[in-house]
Amino acid sequence: MVRRIVEGLRVVRENLRVYLFLNFFFNGLLVLAVVFAAQHPEMQRAIFHTAQTGIQEGLLAPIFQVYYVERNILLAAILTFVINLIVGSGLMLSLPSFVVPFIGLPILMFRFILWGLIFGPERILRIAPAGTLLLEGQGYILAALGIWLQGTRFLRPRRFGFQSHAEGYRAGFKLTVRLYLLVAIVLLVAALYESIVGITTSKPLFPKLDKSYSQLLFDNHRVDFTGSSVFYDSAAVAEADAKTAGVLLEEIGYFRLRDTISARISRDSSLFTIEVCLPSSYWENEEIRDRFAFVCKRLREAFPDRGHQITALSVDDSGKVSTQLFH
Repeated sequence: MVRRIVEGLRVVRENLRVYLFLNFFFNGLLVLAVVFAAQHPEMQRAIFHTAQTGIQEGLLAPIFQVYYVERNILLAAILTFVINLIVGSGLMLSLPSFVVPFIGLPILMFRFILWGLIFGPERILRIAPAGTLLLEGQGYILAALGIWLQGTRFLRPRRFGFQSHAEGYRAGFKLTVRLYLLVAIVLLVAALYESIVGITTSKPLFPKLDKSYSQLLFDNHRVDFTGSSVFYDSAAVAEADAKTAGVLLEEIGYFRLRDTISARISRDSSLFTIEVCLPSSYWENEEIRDRFAFVCKRLREAFPDRGHQITALSVDDSGKVSTQLFH
């Protein structure tokens, strides 16, 4: 292991000028994207919200679950490391470049630009994203160094003392393999940093409610989720609909482990309403609004012949209940 690390470091040292140039180039793109985002705040906010919604679906959905719902540091670190190393670095950068030389470099350019546009000046200097981008970015730049070394030796073999393109290709491949232990180490550190700092320094989006909310939601039947329940009237709502609502509320973090928050689903003709308990001080939170909109969107896609909405219930100190509608 130590010998492999030394070999990787030797490759970096022997190509230090290229490595420093790649750092300057990619991090320069990141800075320019942040400056552009600062000049176009509305566009930046739209990109950020799109990214937030996108992380709840597809390949990154498990990451969202362990970071924002389960808040499991070890599992978050493992998933982050595996996705960054195998997908983010191997499958998206290095592997395509073994087929088409250098193709991974513009892919990485797009990634750094997207980072700058997503986080913008308001978020990029916070401790969690700043450290994550610095470490994760270095892992990807090391992979980019391998892409450069492999491509140059394949396309210009005689410049590097090789007799044929095939010989240069094999030499570049070996250099890339030597670098990949360093890539893995840096991405592992980045994953540990992101999971530990990201989870420990952030609070759950939805509040833990006191007993004053416990009697707001009640019906004849219920479906249990992670210590919480979805209540429903079986004469109007099917159990499958209650389960679907519960699954989506788990996905967005409204239901979470060790907390006992409940919800209720009711029906008026073709309009289905999910009622949740949420203090009025949270009603204008943009991320909460986005997550409720995500739930309604998913339900509309699954049941296009129905209407869906979410009603938040809030109780003040005098016991008065007020409501807010979300679509």
